[in-house]
Amino acid sequence: MNRDRVLIAVTLIAGLAVAAAAWRASSYRPATGRPAGVGATEALPADYPRQSLPMPAFRLVDERGAPFDTTRLAGRPTIMSFVFSHCAAMCPTLVEDTRRAAEQLGPERARLVWIMLDPERDTPDSLPALAARWRLPAGGSLLSGAPAEVARLLDTLGVERVPDPASDQIAHPPLVYVLDGAGRLAYVFNGPSVDWIVEGVRRAGGGS
Repeated sequence: MNRDRVLIAVTLIAGLAVAAAAWRASSYRPATGRPAGVGATEALPADYPRQSLPMPAFRLVDERGAPFDTTRLAGRPTIMSFVFSHCAAMCPTLVEDTRRAAEQLGPERARLVWIMLDPERDTPDSLPALAARWRLPAGGSLLSGAPAEVARLLDTLGVERVPDPASDQIAHPPLVYVLDGAGRLAYVFNGPSVDWIVEGVRRAGGGS
């Protein structure tokens, strides 16, 4: 009888943990069903929902081999996206659009952060060459690290990805996050235009 009670308690605790993790991840997903779509030309709606969610604590490595943790997201708004080096689908567009937005704003108004979706292959040692290839803007950062730490961060942020061994690709949504100057998540975009990203940064406190 006691053994049965222990098993039931363990099962309930495990279920609650899974549910809590799922709730945390869902909090970081778009609060509206109206993603812009890559190349959208309409302006960012005035009522597009702004959030105020704390970034989870993390510690990764940037393209210079330096530690990069949550504290480095404070001071000015951040454009954050999730990509991998051998992506043959949407990553080239994500890289181009987020870089254009960051360059249009300038490093004083926004920083750009790309987080690798495939840390098994895109290791910290590979980041310098990748930063040069993708023309990482001044003040930007390219992040990788221990696969388990990267996966934990992506899971908490609700970044879905599905590896396809047959094609060597990872299916994932074209997410762009905009953080405010306090390092809190302000906007979640799914396939936004450059104009949407720039306007999101402006609304998050990145100047006029």
